[in-house]
Amino acid sequence: METTMNKFLCVAVLALVAGGCGREPEYYFKRGNRQASAGKYDNAVESYNQAVILKRGYAEALAARGFVYEKLGDRLKAVYNYKMAVQASPSYLPAYSNLAALYIDDGNLEEALKYLNGAVTLNPEYVYARLNRAAVFYRKGDCAAALEDLARVIALNPSMPDAFYYSGLCRRKSDNFSGALSDLGKALALDANYVPALFESGRTKF
Repeated sequence: METTMNKFLCVAVLALVAGGCGREPEYYFKRGNRQASAGKYDNAVESYNQAVILKRGYAEALAARGFVYEKLGDRLKAVYNYKMAVQASPSYLPAYSNLAALYIDDGNLEEALKYLNGAVTLNPEYVYARLNRAAVFYRKGDCAAALEDLARVIALNPSMPDAFYYSGLCRRKSDNFSGALSDLGKALALDANYVPALFESGRTKF
């Protein structure tokens, strides 16, 4: 009876007594990742909560929690967690890129560009920030800047179909139809089911 009682109390006060049950924050972070991968998002949030309680400013857990909130459809909490991750660890680049992607989806290109510029300044070879920044430049009508970023992305990682997709769109804007078809074809060679590239390739041929 006493042993059972002690176990119950240990679980009950876990959020208040850091390390009371001998668990490290990384344990909860990894558990949250497994739960998120299995689609158990509510459970994942609880695990990330425990990780952040045990390790204040745990940027990886904050960003992961933001990603799970995205999956749950709570964009405000997702933005808040990504911003917390950036504040906690200004060198943690995935938080910048994920935050910017949310702003891009919302049409807030200037705010997205601010975070992407920050990420590229920290690491000029961070391909995800450059790719997202290229998408922003394309939407703003600055294909010269977009192609500069895309060329760097392709040089660093030639297996990203999105890079060839946006490169193809930019080349078509300048009436370089053969170049556009070439790039869109490379995107499809990497992913034959890439529907946007299939659609834009058809439009370009037409």
